[in-house]
Amino acid sequence: MKRVMSCLILGAICLFQPGCKKTLESIANCTGEGLLMSVHHTEDTSSPKLIHFEAKYSGSHTLESVTWNFGDGSTGTGPNVDHTYAASGTYLVTAKIKIASGKSTCESDPTRSVVVK
Repeated sequence: MKRVMSCLILGAICLFQPGCKKTLESIANCTGEGLLMSVHHTEDTSSPKLIHFEAKYSGSHTLESVTWNFGDGSTGTGPNVDHTYAASGTYLVTAKIKIASGKSTCESDPTRSVVVK
């Protein structure tokens, strides 16, 4: 919701600035691309603290990079990563997904809550 509000605010500001059409188009394209991104996680059946994370992109551009923040001070990179938590609890996990389209890029930060047993 914060990301959408930021795009809407930037779009509104852009409407009143001369020569801002390209920026407004970028905002609209980025919002559309963000809808094509998703984050999933599954618990390893043999080790409940081991979580498999996957970032998916179903658009026509190029998935450039994925940077993970696992909510426990650890980070990782790549669309598919495994992370072992030291303790049970609920963690807020964020994947910064970067999509490239020609010379421009779009970033989205899908976040989800993960319960570790």
